[in-house]
Amino acid sequence: MADSHDDLFDYTSGRWGFNDALRHAERRLVFDVEGLRRLAAQSVGRSPADVVNISKLAEGGFNRTFLITLRDDFQMVARIPYPATVPKYYAVASEVATMEFLRSSGLPVPKVFGYSPASDNAAKTEYIFMEFMRGTKLSDVWLELEESDIVSILRQLAQLESQMMSIAFPAGGSLYYAHDLDKVAGKAVGQTGQARSD
Repeated sequence: MADSHDDLFDYTSGRWGFNDALRHAERRLVFDVEGLRRLAAQSVGRSPADVVNISKLAEGGFNRTFLITLRDDFQMVARIPYPATVPKYYAVASEVATMEFLRSSGLPVPKVFGYSPASDNAAKTEYIFMEFMRGTKLSDVWLELEESDIVSILRQLAQLESQMMSIAFPAGGSLYYAHDLDKVAGKAVGQTGQARSD
């Protein structure tokens, strides 16, 4: 476990030239670390005692990711949106449904072990638990690659993009599981079942 929970809660990847304190405050999220530990273990059928470490993995524009390591060196990723990421419920729910849809279509997308688009859980935050994909980051080796390696990588990326773009989809918009939309239906639909226009 990390020595300081503030390291888990605070944005530590950089600074902004303008409104630095505000940008950091928008990304500070205090959550229940022990609750996250319990939920992570439960998502893969394990005991909370099996979780030996939770460490910050990366910080992006909308989420912070954590690497969760269990006793047998099994690792998974927890992805938690920043407070400034809105609407969190729909972002998390749609991301999970989209990942599962792409995975079921044969694309190499991490498996989702568990998620909550709402903060009413033991961790007191929205989260996604997913498979940790082992490997070397392309950015770590890009400058050392031969031209033939770069051409091969770009060809593979183009094939993946082509595979993704060839998936038939009858409409534009976001993907959701019906049960996630059912949980918030009363907030978006009026008494008559018609969408509100106000």
